[in-house]
Amino acid sequence: MWPVGICAIATALTRCDIAFVIEMVPECLAEAERLGAKPLLLNEDPGAAIKAATDRCGADILLEVVGTLDAMRLCVDIVRTFGSISSVGVQTETVALEGPVLYGKNVTIAWGHCPVRGIFEEALATLDKVQDKVSFLCDRSIKLEEAEEACWLFNDRKAHKVLLVRTQ
Repeated sequence: MWPVGICAIATALTRCDIAFVIEMVPECLAEAERLGAKPLLLNEDPGAAIKAATDRCGADILLEVVGTLDAMRLCVDIVRTFGSISSVGVQTETVALEGPVLYGKNVTIAWGHCPVRGIFEEALATLDKVQDKVSFLCDRSIKLEEAEEACWLFNDRKAHKVLLVRTQ
């Protein structure tokens, strides 16, 4: 699982009792479950599972981190009436959503990158609460001169985050 997802799960579980994670990679779901989330495989109708767990109401809040139209449509499908969707996934295509569905559900959608400067203090306090759960994210250091290697380690899912160290 990518660091954004790991941090999102750890943060969500400081604010709610249940966090579902929808993913298509079984290893990522196992990692989400270790953090305390309820794993749902994408190809096993996660929307039906969430609706069943919420008495058909749907999820209160959804965080879309993938950045695809399909991911956003799934969020719209499983959000409850008066629910919220926050999309931080980088959308690279036109996203057309069903206006009547959004209107009928009275959905709030927040879109864009994380406003780090505006939430820094709150984010730092949350990190302090979940540090034991996410400390494994930064388990590798590499010399700055070897930054390309760090990119490949991340890309190949052999490292979550790589700390680049400047040598003297």
